[in-house]
Amino acid sequence: MLARKQGKDEPITLFVAAMMGYFEYFRGQMTPEDQLQITWMNLAPRFVDRLNKNHINSLEQLKEEGKRIEDDKAQIDEYHSAQAPLSKSLLMPDLSFQARKTFRKPYEAASDTPNLNDSPTPEPQSSSTPRDPGPVQC
Repeated sequence: MLARKQGKDEPITLFVAAMMGYFEYFRGQMTPEDQLQITWMNLAPRFVDRLNKNHINSLEQLKEEGKRIEDDKAQIDEYHSAQAPLSKSLLMPDLSFQARKTFRKPYEAASDTPNLNDSPTPEPQSSSTPRDPGPVQC
């Protein structure tokens, strides 16, 4: 029972129910406070970080508050951010946010970086190509 930890993706309702099943074997030997303490110590960190232990007085209350946290997480996971592919159902797709795609080269070691002095010099333009005279002043 002390070694029983909540699984990474195990819903809190199943975990608390399993712990309550363990406590049934010790009827009358453990107080509800002890049961809550043991269950709390074996909770997954995602619940311990978000629940206030001082405001939880029973296993039922722990299940309710834990379920609220799971519902919040599910709602966040279902949220479609502005970076999601644009939907054709948008009223004005041209006004929606589109993340800029950047194509940066990975960091290159200094020895692999070309020396500016080694770069090829541009070829002179042939005289047969018309040149832009630039701005005309009058």
